[in-house]
Amino acid sequence: MFRSSSGNNLLAVWYIYVLTWNVGISTNRDNENGRKSCHYDVNVAWTSEISNNLIVSSPLVADINADNKLDIISPAFTEEVVGLDGDRGQNLLGSNWPASFHGSSFHASPLLYDIDSNGREDVVLFTSDGEIHFLDAQGNRMTDRTMHVPPLDVQRDWWNKTTGLRQDVIGQFVRTSVPGKLPNYNSEDSSSNQQYISVNAHVLATPVIADLNQDGITEELIIPVSYYFDNEINRSEEELRALGASEADLQGYLAGGIALFNLTTGELYKELILELTKRNDEFPGYVLFTPTIMDLDSKGGPLEIIVGTSAGNLHVLDHTGTPRTGFPLLLSTLHGQITVEDLNDDGHLEMVVMDTSSNVMCLDVTGHELWDSQISGSSSAGSRVADINQDGILDIVIATNDGHIWALRGDTGKLIDGWPLALGGRFLANPLIARLKPPPQPLDIIIADYEGSLYIISGDAACLEVIHLEENIMTPVLAADLIPTTSDLELLLATSDGTLMCLKTHNDTGSEEVPEHGRSERAWSIEAWHADTPTYNKFTNWDNKVGVKFTAGTKQLEYVSGKSFLVQFEIFDNRPEYIEDSTYHVQITCGNIILLPRTILLETGIHRMRIQTPNRPIRAVLTVHVTNRHGQMFQDSFAISFNTKFIQELQWLLFVPFVAMVMLLLLVHGYPEVDLLPMTQSFKHR
Repeated sequence: MFRSSSGNNLLAVWYIYVLTWNVGISTNRDNENGRKSCHYDVNVAWTSEISNNLIVSSPLVADINADNKLDIISPAFTEEVVGLDGDRGQNLLGSNWPASFHGSSFHASPLLYDIDSNGREDVVLFTSDGEIHFLDAQGNRMTDRTMHVPPLDVQRDWWNKTTGLRQDVIGQFVRTSVPGKLPNYNSEDSSSNQQYISVNAHVLATPVIADLNQDGITEELIIPVSYYFDNEINRSEEELRALGASEADLQGYLAGGIALFNLTTGELYKELILELTKRNDEFPGYVLFTPTIMDLDSKGGPLEIIVGTSAGNLHVLDHTGTPRTGFPLLLSTLHGQITVEDLNDDGHLEMVVMDTSSNVMCLDVTGHELWDSQISGSSSAGSRVADINQDGILDIVIATNDGHIWALRGDTGKLIDGWPLALGGRFLANPLIARLKPPPQPLDIIIADYEGSLYIISGDAACLEVIHLEENIMTPVLAADLIPTTSDLELLLATSDGTLMCLKTHNDTGSEEVPEHGRSERAWSIEAWHADTPTYNKFTNWDNKVGVKFTAGTKQLEYVSGKSFLVQFEIFDNRPEYIEDSTYHVQITCGNIILLPRTILLETGIHRMRIQTPNRPIRAVLTVHVTNRHGQMFQDSFAISFNTKFIQELQWLLFVPFVAMVMLLLLVHGYPEVDLLPMTQSFKHR
């Protein structure tokens, strides 16, 4: 298989951008292919300029302040991170957003994690230089919680000391940190340290937070790391002497790996070095995409880490970091997050892998190739899955950097009739698959190209809408119910000039807007998409065939008092009947406070459970988590108050006896001629 060179300068997002530059571009931008308009009613609800810099990482949509309205957390490429309310696009009231990180840049999207275990989710930010910051919902930095990925020790001139496959000798030439501690580079015993050079860590993709070992505690942070010396730093002769290397020598050090942190203890407990190359190698060993976390054995056990590298290796590691038998698998320069799903309805998972030579491969969990398809261009982001033509078979949707949208059958890899669509421009992000119109209309594919056009395509490829935004876009479109008084999904876009744009859709759904405050109800259900990868392994829009949701009655709860309360939720799974082992692991939490410990349910349908309230008065987001036997995560949530009126009630309990005593004194003694309580007076004498 042909392996194409990825160039010399692979810094930041421009590595991906440069790979798209020299590709032939279609100019079919105005629906010249004869497809009729889909007649979507799309209007700009609001725009918000968050920075003068570009946005290269997908925003995060979540209710971070527990007011039952969705908010937006979005970092610009440099320094600024904003927290906006979703309905108006303005800074959250009463908060300290935006947060400033002078001298920092962001390639990774924000995540949520309750780092102080107070029941409220905190925002997790990852700088490109490997720093991990936590902010509360008000935008206050939790400086005592800051972590960072340490540099990697690599033997000096290691490339002169090895022959053969570098994968086999990585352990001989790198030295990782002691778990939980940083290496002592200034040790008096420097004889061994002088043999190594300390290579800086960089985070160029969004990490993952998951329960890797499936012990019921979500505390493992999985970070994709690329270790190298930044070309854009001008080093003095003194700095180079301290490093003991020339500027040219520094290009010889590039490693790619995974750093594992325990968020409960705050310690780095394992570093997994996957690649060791030179930066100017034909296939440099960067880790540029988010790892996929899944149970490839489909037994409801610990999860595997799946990641591809630009060196061409597909790595699969168990929860301890041990390579799975048959991996790494050498392919070609790999692009995008690895999509994992049961594509052929056999009860087992498959992996969709893409390389820069326009190959799309479907592999089973052992690495055996099931099918291989050829497309045009390459995908910088990955692929998405849905039954777009409603034939009962999952399809794979890929947007490529030559302006094409491809749709392949998931079971065979064959091209679906009517595809690909040549739209023009360069697609740098994953397509969004969402439902903008009610059934029996097909799902829609929504994507923006770098040249500034937004495309909405019906899943049957029968119609196409093109909206010219005239804004360069590098991130995926998100879909969320940002404006509570409307019944349709809003689309959220981030532009390269630092602007967030909310587009309001109204597509004859039969529902009316609500003029007063409150949330409109839909006659049909939608599946929102709040992040590039909404959970750590969600690639598929199931169109409400698989998932979990609280019942309407439970979501109407606004306040709960006492030690326990009842909740109802529905697990639905309408996949084929071959699935005999319908085991679902359920957990209900407020942040990191576990209200319902990990519970095994064997049936779908509505479940009614009594769960404990938090042990402190709090307003928070209640979330039900369901994982199936593949380790796939489904969630639903809403905001609720627990015992927050208790303090007010306690104040009244203390105040009432005092009032009663005063009234009794007045009844017995009448109004006093002198004060009953002691008092002091001051006199002035001339």
